[in-house]
Amino acid sequence: MHRESEVKAAFDTDWHSDNLAGMRAVLAATYLLAEEKTDPLKDPVFNSPNRNMARGYLRWFLLDSCLAIACQRGLLHGINPYWVNLQDIDGSYRALELRGERSALMVTHLSKREDAIKDSKLRLHRRKQNQSITSPMLLGFETTSLPEDELINLTIVHGDKKAEFAYARMYNDPFNLRSYISLSRNLMLGSGQIASIDEELIEEATIGLKNIVTAEKAAQG
Repeated sequence: MHRESEVKAAFDTDWHSDNLAGMRAVLAATYLLAEEKTDPLKDPVFNSPNRNMARGYLRWFLLDSCLAIACQRGLLHGINPYWVNLQDIDGSYRALELRGERSALMVTHLSKREDAIKDSKLRLHRRKQNQSITSPMLLGFETTSLPEDELINLTIVHGDKKAEFAYARMYNDPFNLRSYISLSRNLMLGSGQIASIDEELIEEATIGLKNIVTAEKAAQG
């Protein structure tokens, strides 16, 4: 029977202290940048009751983009970025999946740490995969270890106004969005030194956002 300790060991293989420091740095930087970019005192266009929506969209875009760039620059050691479709529909939004030796990890925002995660076809599929490799009823009680060629699907949930919390979890119940195996304490309170995020990384992600906005305006005529 699979034990939570085995899942935690797989998490620790890919997300050791250096990589968690990198994750904390990217989270902190993107929250701050999204707040600055939507400051109504700097740009009156954001003096709107919909500012929170705009800030959330910008934060989502910047976070996935900055994490992908962080992988390319070696800030997240042994982690490779893949863009995956959330709904299996051509042209829909894609989310970043961070794949390591034993796990595939996605990040998602929650307003409160106890909130249920948002669902999608991909997330449902990932929960079913987790259930299939962790459920003793499906595997047989003689199974004692995690299959080495099977990636465990992990999630880091993050939130509050200034990235006050981030937790690593494994959701493994297809029908319960609040059910998970906890894999970490609050990552934003980690004791390790937070890796520095240089301005070029943030600028590169920001340029990507500008290119998308320009393309969308051109498409609209």
